[in-house]
Amino acid sequence: MADNNNINLLNKTFDVIELLASSGREMGVSEISRRLSMVKSGTFRILNTLKERDLVYQNPATKCYALGLKLYFIGSAAQAGLPLCTVAKKHLDALSITYEECFELSIPYEQSTSVPSCLVVCSGSAFSSARGMPNLLRPLHATSAGKCLLAFSSGSDVKSYQGFELKAFTDKTITSWETLNAELPVIRDRGFSSCKSEYENGVNGLAVPVYDSMHSLLGALSVSGTSDHMNKLSEDELVRALQRASRNIGKNF
Repeated sequence: MADNNNINLLNKTFDVIELLASSGREMGVSEISRRLSMVKSGTFRILNTLKERDLVYQNPATKCYALGLKLYFIGSAAQAGLPLCTVAKKHLDALSITYEECFELSIPYEQSTSVPSCLVVCSGSAFSSARGMPNLLRPLHATSAGKCLLAFSSGSDVKSYQGFELKAFTDKTITSWETLNAELPVIRDRGFSSCKSEYENGVNGLAVPVYDSMHSLLGALSVSGTSDHMNKLSEDELVRALQRASRNIGKNF
């Protein structure tokens, strides 16, 4: 019985961490308890323990909680050890230097507390975006990488997402599954996806799929930047550059 209780507590602790990660904002004890159907006192004890380990931070003004900086270092260490990131990094850095835009590699991210998302697992560090530190969890339906992953995933994977509401981030976000489903075969036919102000106003993006040597989908390689700068670049050239990098990354797996 004690072992079961410990496992249950561990699961609840990870539920709290994952909820804070997916929310992208500070949350109070009451909201966390309600969202996870947990007893408030138990939620507080978990948060207090995580706070003592510097895994969560409590805002002294609002008393709300967010992920702590220590988790950033843990995540960075995990990312550095991923073979996919190790291989992709040199290609992303080279592209960032050449085009002075943000190049990223994303993979699908399974979660049940929000809209289906993709996770940025590797970014080019040679060019620093003026937009500041981005949220590494991005909605599938509103980003070039997300739509690329949807388009090139199996039909059953896409169908499993279709019970989710498509949240609007800008007035250009696709919020209808009917509209999104009509766009996916177009993306497959041309071999890349695009977004224009669908996740952030004034930010455009392009993405291509990355396959391994057995032609299994590994992720999506994307570029994003301000619409003013992206419009000055050749879309055809960017897509070809992404596709070359995608092939070079994929042949290692």
